[in-house]
Amino acid sequence: PGRLNTVADTLSHRDADPDSDAVDTAGTVLCIRSGPSFAFIDNIRRATASAPDAQLLRQRLTDGDLEEPW
Repeated sequence: PGRLNTVADTLSHRDADPDSDAVDTAGTVLCIRSGPSFAFIDNIRRATASAPDAQLLRQRLTDGDLEEPW
């Protein structure tokens, strides 16, 4: 969601006096540090830990019952 995208939010704001129309950007430097988020993978792991069809698939993988590309 947009509220979690702080990088885009930071880029969309300017450091300026709200009462001034002029923005002096000379010498302005912007540095953004970002890293990967694995929340999506963690959500999948939690969901598949209790799903019966995922449990069956995991068991078949462990038993060697599935062909490639598994």
